[in-house]
Amino acid sequence: MNAAPATWSLKLGLFVVVGVLFTAIYGGIGSFQATNSTLHMVPSPVDGWVPFSAPWVVLYLFLIPQIFSPVFIIEKRPLLLRAALAFSLLILAGTPFWALYPVTVPRADVPVVDLWTYGVALTRMIDPPTNCLPSMHVAEACFSALLVRRLDRPIGNILLGTTVLIWYSTLALDQHWFADGVLGIAMAFAVDQLAYRGLDPAVFVSKPRVWHLGWLGLFVALFLAAASGWWLGWALPYLDTPMWR
Repeated sequence: MNAAPATWSLKLGLFVVVGVLFTAIYGGIGSFQATNSTLHMVPSPVDGWVPFSAPWVVLYLFLIPQIFSPVFIIEKRPLLLRAALAFSLLILAGTPFWALYPVTVPRADVPVVDLWTYGVALTRMIDPPTNCLPSMHVAEACFSALLVRRLDRPIGNILLGTTVLIWYSTLALDQHWFADGVLGIAMAFAVDQLAYRGLDPAVFVSKPRVWHLGWLGLFVALFLAAASGWWLGWALPYLDTPMWR
């Protein structure tokens, strides 16, 4: 099969479409929950074993480049289209849980005293404690790792390892319960198994490994962009209260 290549313009267009879908559903439900819903909690013994640790915010941030990792190496158009459809399906699979049984995680105040606690503060601004079950942070990381594994098994295996670290980071930062990650992992595996059925094996072609430097570079750029607010003092005027929540 000589499938058409996956162009960067198509990749960008699909990113916008799926991103708008995710923002509309996830953000819309989350905003409604914050003011109109009874929020639940799903603690387990595992949650009590993981102490809060601000430096894990670095691994929490690693989700973003991990999500993009398949985009940099997908070579064939049919696989790109199917991956975008599968990612949308992953979002839709979480929707009933967010809408019908909204889960939150209580957060203790964190003094902003260094780069890591500053990162926690930014994270909590961007990612409020709603839509916790299932954890899309964990689900998206796992789904992307499984797709990369179909294209480049050794790198995919590494990303499955970082998925576990990302999962741990959601616990260490009080962003999610352990159960949120369990359901996120289960959803990722289920969607991965369903999404690529019937697709010609010839489309599972990876670009050369040097393309992995693209999403690794994205991680470095994101870290530097986030950290610059603390290093250069740009955000200090907004940190005039002793605690961020």
